[in-house]
Amino acid sequence: MDVQSTDSVCKQLKTFTENGWPSNRRNVPEHLLPFWPERTDIHLAEGLLLKGKRILIPACMQTEMLDRLHEGHQGVTKCVARAQESLWWPGTTRQIKDMVERCEICCQFSQTKTELLMSTPLPPRPWQKVAADIFQWKNSHYIVVVDYFSRYIEVANLPPLTTATTVKRLKVIFARFGVPECLVTGNGPQFASSDFSLFAQDYGFQHATSSPRYPQSNGEAERAVRTVKQLLSK
Repeated sequence: MDVQSTDSVCKQLKTFTENGWPSNRRNVPEHLLPFWPERTDIHLAEGLLLKGKRILIPACMQTEMLDRLHEGHQGVTKCVARAQESLWWPGTTRQIKDMVERCEICCQFSQTKTELLMSTPLPPRPWQKVAADIFQWKNSHYIVVVDYFSRYIEVANLPPLTTATTVKRLKVIFARFGVPECLVTGNGPQFASSDFSLFAQDYGFQHATSSPRYPQSNGEAERAVRTVKQLLSK
């Protein structure tokens, strides 16, 4: 892929792949941090950057690839399956989901389905248990945090979409409201990293994740994301 040879990020990834990644993620340039969790799977094959058997797509081609994946207005599951067979970049699955959800044709002709979100027991006091999730809105990523007791919502921008930025935003929110006893999140790479586990240990809260097969189990965060998107669209 000629585009990889001219893309600055791909050039740096090739250098790391050939010469080895830094031993500490703190020495990795910030714009390459999204690739850090997958670094052991990124390799070169005849000069082409791959993640496993999937071609690594430079940023300048990602919108075009999303459109190709969505040809025929396939749903999220089929689009993700297509991507898993051929291409990858950090956040592929989430971007596919956001693209399908924003597609006017898909929204117009798809049948409305009511999702079952698991009900959650009310904790004894505010900010004892909170939920968090990351979503995309108009090419920007945000983290939403919702209190199980009051349903109060906090939203913060995430430039860039990394564990470090996610932790930084949560620290600011916790500084205002206190550290919860339990934080429930999805299974995205920002929450599944070892650095996030260290953050949970350092701050002394339990980190619980929703089931990968049933993401609706993080129902509070799902509802909060919907609420925020409705407000942003007005």
